[in-house]
Amino acid sequence: MKKKLLTIALAVLCPFFAASAQEIKPLTIGDSIPESLWNMPLQVVNHPLGKNTITLNDYRGKLIIVDFWATWCTACIAAMPITHRIQDKYKESVSFLAVTQEKPEKARSFLASNHLTRALHITSVVNDTILNKYFPHRLIPHYVWIDRAGVCVGQTSAEELTEEKILSAIEDRKVTLKTKADIDGDRPLFINDQVSINDSSFYSVFLKGRYTGLPTGNRFRLKDSILRGRAVTNSELLPVYEAAAAGLFGRMGLTYSRKRLVLDLKDTARVKVSLSRNKSRAKSLYNYDLILPVNKSDSLYNYMLSDLNRYSGFYGRMEKRKVRCLVFISNGKTPPGRSHASAGKPLQSLIDALNLSDSVPFPVLDESGYGGKIDISLSEPVDLETVRRRAGTFGLSLVTAERLADMFVLSERPGSNPAH
Repeated sequence: MKKKLLTIALAVLCPFFAASAQEIKPLTIGDSIPESLWNMPLQVVNHPLGKNTITLNDYRGKLIIVDFWATWCTACIAAMPITHRIQDKYKESVSFLAVTQEKPEKARSFLASNHLTRALHITSVVNDTILNKYFPHRLIPHYVWIDRAGVCVGQTSAEELTEEKILSAIEDRKVTLKTKADIDGDRPLFINDQVSINDSSFYSVFLKGRYTGLPTGNRFRLKDSILRGRAVTNSELLPVYEAAAAGLFGRMGLTYSRKRLVLDLKDTARVKVSLSRNKSRAKSLYNYDLILPVNKSDSLYNYMLSDLNRYSGFYGRMEKRKVRCLVFISNGKTPPGRSHASAGKPLQSLIDALNLSDSVPFPVLDESGYGGKIDISLSEPVDLETVRRRAGTFGLSLVTAERLADMFVLSERPGSNPAH
């Protein structure tokens, strides 16, 4: 009996070992799914019939959309209610197959507890190593479309998951899918492998529009610990400008925050939608990359600002402006034992924290001449009255006053058309 059970187990696992033993050739658009993949057992959680494994063959004859996801991917999770609704509507014709590389218990627990997924009862492949090799990608969410004939017809982002396109694919009508082509963000953006960036190279690219093969975020281009470039991807224009502003403030020994920002614009939504009351206007995103010769690295943020001003239709610059500030001054009453305080941190550390706090309304400056340390801790939202009271024990006052301060100003570029 034991010998018979062993024979059955080996028969079930045979396709898996066969695929693992040979090198998997990634599938591209237009390729047919090989029989070895159709019949390969895939470990799952939350199967409605209590199964521990499934095969792609269970869904053969339908439109299959393989949904690569992870518990940490907020965009993946946000799309699941949408895909679940479509699958419910066309359940005889389409199957979404969630796939994660994470462990069964982690995936099962997350799907059961997350407020967006717990009512959906999503079945997911777990512990995946095979499907990721057949359909390699860098970023998730990532969706692979397999048509009813078993042909890979698309590899896309979530933006392509419209009911109209899915219905076209179900009905075997011609469907145009925008391919999600992931690129290596560690390389200069949008440059091919045949072109190298050496120590004396200049490289700059500025593109309007979201690129689905890149994440949203920042990259620092380093050469032997020397910062020679910056990349900002899939971001609204204001954060791109702010990357330059933060660097320019840092070179002055100052901490940038939006308390140091002046938007001299008729429509702030053109640079960041959330700064406008009119949030219904979807604004384009940008991808920007700048790499300088190593010997020009000290001027990185000046070059970056010049680039943005040249290409964006806006004009950013550092300016002295008279603005309302919070200012630390000496109150002339140094308490005994406080003149050379050794506990705590330098006053500048407290000022940096206050400048970064969203609950502090104005830039914070130091005119006190205080050279000791200070042990004032902060919690959010910051209670300025408590800060004032504690500062008094160090011989300091925190007053509100107008001062000429360094500000980052963003306005329309002279001669540009604000309507575009």
